[in-house]
Amino acid sequence: MKRVLSVTALLLLGLLVSAAGAQIAGGNIYGTVVDQQGAVLPGVDVTLASPTIGGQPRTTVTDAQGQFRFLNLDAGTYKVTTNLVGFNRMEREVIVNTGVNANISFTMAVKTVEETVTVTAESPVVDVKKVGTITTLTQDELQSTPQSKDPWALLKTVPGVIVDRVNVGGNESGQQSGFVGKGALATDTMWNLDGVVITDTTSGGASSSYYDFDAFDEVAISTGGNDLKVQTGGLGINFVTRRGTNAFKGSAKFTFDNDSLESSNLPSSLQSDSRLLGANKANHTDQILDYGFDIGGPLLKDKLWFWGSYGKNDIEIIRLTQTHDETILKNTNAKVNWSATKQDEFSFFYFNGAKEKFGRSPGVAANEADSFLWNQGNFYPEKGFLHPLHGLWKFEDNHTFGPNLFVSGKYAWYGWGYGFAPRGGAGQDGAVNYDTNSAYGSWNTYTSRKPWHVVDVNGSSFKTATGGSHEFKFGFGYRRNPNNSTTRWSGSEVVGHINPGGDNYALAYRARVVNFIGQNYDAYVGDTFSKGRATVNGGVRWDRQTAANQPSTAPANTMFPDLLPSLSYTSGAPTIHWNDVSPRVGATFALNEARTTVARASYANYAGQLNPYEVTASNPVGGSYTYIAFKWVDLNHDGFAQKNEILTNLGPQYSNAIDPAHPASATSVNTIASNYHANRDHEAILGVDHELMPNLMIGAAYTFRRTGDFPTWNPRIGLTSADYSISSQQSSGGYTATIYAPNAAKVDASGGGRILENRPDYHSNYQGLELTLNKRLSNRWMARVAFSVNNWNEHFDGPGAVQNPTRTDSTTGAVSGALSGPQVEGGQIAPRSGGSGKGDIFYNARWQLNANGFYQLPGGFDVGANLFARQGYIEPQVFQVTAGGDGRVRALGTPDFDQVRYPNLWDLDLRVAKLITLNRVKFQLALDAFNVLNVGTTLAQSRIIGSSAFGAINEILSPRIARVGVKFQF
Repeated sequence: MKRVLSVTALLLLGLLVSAAGAQIAGGNIYGTVVDQQGAVLPGVDVTLASPTIGGQPRTTVTDAQGQFRFLNLDAGTYKVTTNLVGFNRMEREVIVNTGVNANISFTMAVKTVEETVTVTAESPVVDVKKVGTITTLTQDELQSTPQSKDPWALLKTVPGVIVDRVNVGGNESGQQSGFVGKGALATDTMWNLDGVVITDTTSGGASSSYYDFDAFDEVAISTGGNDLKVQTGGLGINFVTRRGTNAFKGSAKFTFDNDSLESSNLPSSLQSDSRLLGANKANHTDQILDYGFDIGGPLLKDKLWFWGSYGKNDIEIIRLTQTHDETILKNTNAKVNWSATKQDEFSFFYFNGAKEKFGRSPGVAANEADSFLWNQGNFYPEKGFLHPLHGLWKFEDNHTFGPNLFVSGKYAWYGWGYGFAPRGGAGQDGAVNYDTNSAYGSWNTYTSRKPWHVVDVNGSSFKTATGGSHEFKFGFGYRRNPNNSTTRWSGSEVVGHINPGGDNYALAYRARVVNFIGQNYDAYVGDTFSKGRATVNGGVRWDRQTAANQPSTAPANTMFPDLLPSLSYTSGAPTIHWNDVSPRVGATFALNEARTTVARASYANYAGQLNPYEVTASNPVGGSYTYIAFKWVDLNHDGFAQKNEILTNLGPQYSNAIDPAHPASATSVNTIASNYHANRDHEAILGVDHELMPNLMIGAAYTFRRTGDFPTWNPRIGLTSADYSISSQQSSGGYTATIYAPNAAKVDASGGGRILENRPDYHSNYQGLELTLNKRLSNRWMARVAFSVNNWNEHFDGPGAVQNPTRTDSTTGAVSGALSGPQVEGGQIAPRSGGSGKGDIFYNARWQLNANGFYQLPGGFDVGANLFARQGYIEPQVFQVTAGGDGRVRALGTPDFDQVRYPNLWDLDLRVAKLITLNRVKFQLALDAFNVLNVGTTLAQSRIIGSSAFGAINEILSPRIARVGVKFQF
């Protein structure tokens, strides 16, 4: 065994890699043993066993400070026993939750008679080592409060996290939500499944999969003060699945809701709307079926366990326009745990989340024809030694070398991918009408295949010195993330754009063929020093992130093969190399001897996460969307651009990622700055937690974050704001806007090229306050309440922050092209949703509340509730106009970006369940009601000033609906 471990360690070290990401997959127990006079007791034998899981007891010995620890434990209830000659044996139960440190103490008495003293103290709810902000959702909360059964719905319950949509009874579970947390960039989000980083960095920090909600044991979401294991300052979303135990256990579930269990909340303004086609409901649920099973138990008692699950979620919804959207999510999980020795815990985990979607919205317009929608499927890697293995395959070993050294190592292969195809077929053209906020015909076809490798090693070492105890943390790992994808437009590959006022354009596209590879290396080392009631930690993390293009070929445009010919890329484009060092420090201090009140503070300087797709900016074949725009007159009034209607004789009006004068050039017009680097976050947190009574904690935390060096800034090469002049001035209904266009000669001189760099003279600040209450399940009830106040704004430090002076509604800091956003000093920031089935939502709420809980009544009845409320999101009023060579822009028509907001939102969900027990078999019948108040709050409406659709409602909160469920357990 030692030889195997040594060889494994040498191989991993040879890769020069690091712990890649926020890998929270368990909890920890830290303890202290003293005698009745308070003197520490070294040399005490400490044993850990889990009556709920089983396995060989773990043992350790207290150090010179009387301290002990058990690390990386699965969530559950454990029994800790202390034994020392001459003293009474003691034991107590401890509850372990994911991402939480349980700190306990024993006071051992001199033995007078042979006895075991059972300590009846409740497990602590205040974590004396926590310096940041983290929310752990336990199995009790996940299963017994009314939930929409997807992780994005959980995010809205976390203080400081703003989500772009409201999930009513699971109607939004078929598509990922956009979200932002405490001023961190969405691209810095870290997704982790059983300790493996599964973030889709190529999709801006999205999740790479969908999940079976009932397979989760616990979910931990960190929002600040991140551990050294966490690469970035963004949200860390950690899923921990269930496992097998010494008891054979299994369950089967079935839940059902459809429009016969649904009310109507149609506002009067929509009752005669022709888009409803006579229906009495706007956007609503058609039918949702969620069913599956899981089973687990011992293969060899106390040594070897198995667990597996399968779940299927069939979600059918109807949009306001009465188009149909169906999503089928199939999830398979399998896990084997092997307690090989008292020092080694091996595990194998398999996961595959398959998704099919029929009628996905591309998010281009509020009203998209059925033909314009996508059907989505799964596409897996086709090359490489492991490519026949679909999904995630993880192997892990946790080894305890002794009481003072713990090391964990894992390897994972993740073969996955997805693709879209237009429901109208790839043979017809597509068009977008910005006047009516509609799209029709067929959009594009997309496929992506991703064969990923992940290696990770981390550990903890302990030493008593300088009057206290040190916990040294270290880690190293590696991620290899290739990507092969293709995007091709339908029909003639020319898309018509109809703008208000008849200023129409036809965009001729060349297919995008993207082959690139991203690689991450990193390492960290840190020390946590504890003495008395104080804990201080500090450490440093190093990250190296790289991205490079690989050869690819794109075919010619179908209608204009002479203007957009076939093109091949072999090599030579600039690459991206980020090297960053991130220091982090923190401290906690228990304000009383009982350690029930703890103050904490932390500071971190984080480096951002590289989206390796950005390297394609310098690739003439794969970079962004390559198109040339021409004037277009719709002679036959069919809404599509025919060749004879496109005014090529007037020349290109604007273009992207191509020089119209040299369309066959194998060198991209775009480039990447040689000093392009990661964004930097400076974060400070002050907080206090107090155990109000056993199992009940209240807390408060203030967070400040300053983000600079925003990535993905794409200004035109050789131009500044002085090279822009007024092209038009718009005024309508009290709204005004000034439109600027770039100097055409300078644009032509650069071939229309842009440079990928960090946005200069620009930063954002976030300040937030969160108030929390957390009542662990005891005395038949639990509750969790979170209220947050959020203020995220942008600041302009110099002229370099603005290229095109046109004020637009893009506020992500790293805005598209040379557009510079609202340009309001101190103005609010609100990311805009798009591309994930929900377009044109600007999510920003200055306040948000979530409160949930449940109570166990006599007779096996449970009642639960969830109340969610937030400020209405921003509704920017814009003009849809052309800014010369910068193409179509959405010019802001108000002085302040957040001058207009949607109504505040309130949403109440309720649940009642009945448990019937027959020997070892349990049946649970449940009824959940969502949007109980049946409010029809407006969530989105058309914003283009002067358009025929201006002010038209495009989405409301889905109506009240009931969900019926049954669960069988043994």
